[in-house]
Amino acid sequence: MIHVFEGVALTSQPTAAEGGYALRIGQDAYWDGFPPGSPDFWSNFIDHSDNPNVVFVFDREKKRAMLKSAKMIRKGQELFLRYDYYHQANPRFGPAVRHAPR
Repeated sequence: MIHVFEGVALTSQPTAAEGGYALRIGQDAYWDGFPPGSPDFWSNFIDHSDNPNVVFVFDREKKRAMLKSAKMIRKGQELFLRYDYYHQANPRFGPAVRHAPR
């Protein structure tokens, strides 16, 4: 366990202001990012990777999101999520896909 986010509100549409962050976690379910000044604001900047080292586990009943390690993480290592694990419509900002020549 890396961190537990309490009071998580899921919405049917992202409500974050323009330029905000929202993670789509279902067909009609979004988790908005934290506002500037929040102690959890840092979590808005967890980048995408096809080889993530962390995952979010959501407990909708307790309105909680848990950030857990998916593999060994060394001190100072950047945290990465795979955005499309939560919903296929999430954007992926990983490295460009290279196709083999035909």
